[in-house]
Amino acid sequence: MKLAADPALPGLTAETLPFSATAIFAGWLVGSVSLKQALEMLSKAQFLAISSVLLCLSTLATVTLPHLTGGRNIFVFSAVRFVTGLLFATGPVGNLYHVQDCLPPCRRNQAMAFINTAYSIMAVLMATSCGMFQFLDWRLDALLWCGLPPFLAFFIAFKKPTELLQSIPDTIQSRTNCNSSRPGETDKMSPSVLQAALKLAVCFLACGVGSYGLSYSAGKLSESLYTNSVLLNSADILGYIAVLGADSVGRKTFQAGSYLLAGVSLLLCAILQPGSWTIIACAMAGRICLNVAFTTIYVALAEIFPETSQKSVLPMCQIAARLGGVLAPLSGTLPAALSCPAFGAACVVAAMATLSLPEKLEDT
Repeated sequence: MKLAADPALPGLTAETLPFSATAIFAGWLVGSVSLKQALEMLSKAQFLAISSVLLCLSTLATVTLPHLTGGRNIFVFSAVRFVTGLLFATGPVGNLYHVQDCLPPCRRNQAMAFINTAYSIMAVLMATSCGMFQFLDWRLDALLWCGLPPFLAFFIAFKKPTELLQSIPDTIQSRTNCNSSRPGETDKMSPSVLQAALKLAVCFLACGVGSYGLSYSAGKLSESLYTNSVLLNSADILGYIAVLGADSVGRKTFQAGSYLLAGVSLLLCAILQPGSWTIIACAMAGRICLNVAFTTIYVALAEIFPETSQKSVLPMCQIAARLGGVLAPLSGTLPAALSCPAFGAACVVAAMATLSLPEKLEDT
């Protein structure tokens, strides 16, 4: 909203920004395609370090290039958003992948719940800050909430961050030479693994279109965009805390039930009064359940598939999620009574896909 109200950027309006936001998910989709190659060429630490640096640079480009180009060209801003989406396919996803790989199975749900809860708390603080301090320049908000976190992560998460970056060229050269010496080797998935991967991709698709779609539909749920953003992100926290129940019930049962409840909640939005608290309550319930599923699908990736297949399955699932995410910004232009039932139908399909997936690795 602040961005659209900036008089120095006449080309960026409330009508054009939802479509430019699609560029983020398009970039995320393209980045997901190259995710497998990136994971093979770099260590996990190098992967996360370079992603943090590039995310900082993309934030700087976001706050400078629109003004340097006169603010009239929506394509320049969309190009920056596209690059940001490319980086979203590496940094956050690489972080989740790294956590799943480092922890024993009994700790994965707890770790994912903690990471996602911390992210949601930051989102609540961001929405609250932007809503309360309307007089602040949007560029300050962007630098604070989008530029500062990866900057701090780069220096806090790694013992010798600069040396880590300097080691990247040698690592790429070494692994390139190693791969060229084995030209005939390819990673092939068995039919059973491929079938399970496609089913899990359906689950990622539902989370992509549902979670992000509800975020962009927040302005259609009631009049206050910032209030709705706070409510939805607060629901995220409840959803991520609820994930801890998967350890006692079982991931598969918990995930399928979450998708089904999310589908029912969102389908109810078709018959409720737009802008009413009942439709907000249903959307929040759907959001809680979707975030439970969003956490457990990453745990499923580690539990169901062999480690040798995960580098191929993860990009496939990310591509599916981004295909759903590409449609998410467009949902912000539709009434919630139209967009939410579509999200609900996707969740019902994902519930059926979950029930047909194996529970553990040995079942594949």
